[in-house]
Amino acid sequence: MAELTAMRARGDVDQSDFEAARDILRKRYGVAAQSPPPKPQAQPAASATSVSDVGRNKRVGVTLAILFAVFAASKACSGGDHASIEAGKCFSVWDGSSSDLVAKVKDRLRDPDSFEHVRTKSTPNANGYRTVLMEYRAKNGFGGYNTAIAVGSLNTANCTIVDSSFVAQ
Repeated sequence: MAELTAMRARGDVDQSDFEAARDILRKRYGVAAQSPPPKPQAQPAASATSVSDVGRNKRVGVTLAILFAVFAASKACSGGDHASIEAGKCFSVWDGSSSDLVAKVKDRLRDPDSFEHVRTKSTPNANGYRTVLMEYRAKNGFGGYNTAIAVGSLNTANCTIVDSSFVAQ
């Protein structure tokens, strides 16, 4: 939920998508809606964290990690830019990029290690192909970073880019 909240704050998801994802995660994992946190009470100066608090904190952390992974997978494989599960297999679960298009871009860069994926969008599947538009950042010859766009035609049967072009901004 924390990562979902951070995504909303960054503008990666709008309020309606945030609420829908939150409701799905709550239903799937049986998490009840949270009430406002209780007001803090004065604690003794030398209080130690109990073993049960540590165990509870670990369970909460693991639960949040699982929720984030489920949300990221569902966002990459359905809805949004990648409407079908068939095409979803061609895109990264973590950032939505096409690994084949990333490889083609890195082959053209002066410093391939400086590559930073910004976002990827794609058209709906048409006759087994999608047009994929990827925005990225990379170092230029002077050591500064430029933003550029790569466009490719993705074969959804084998997830390869069959035609690509690169546009600097």
